[in-house]
Amino acid sequence: MVNFSHNRTKLDIGEKEAQERLIQEKLGSHHNFIGAFDDSGNFAFLTERDPMQLKTDVLAVLNTAYKVKEAVVVERCRV
Repeated sequence: MVNFSHNRTKLDIGEKEAQERLIQEKLGSHHNFIGAFDDSGNFAFLTERDPMQLKTDVLAVLNTAYKVKEAVVVERCRV
């Protein structure tokens, strides 16, 4: 999943870790969150649920603390 890096800026010290904690706390029982990559804004998940459900769930969680307009889900089989 891509959470574009402009949602996490250099001024946001610790935001990557804060976003990871928020996702893990809120989505851990629905989607297996693997982690975030560097400062790219990319998140990795293993899930049995529909990709659009993952996108909706992650955006809903992130928008409780951040203003995130969009995300893109790319399935591993398409990479």
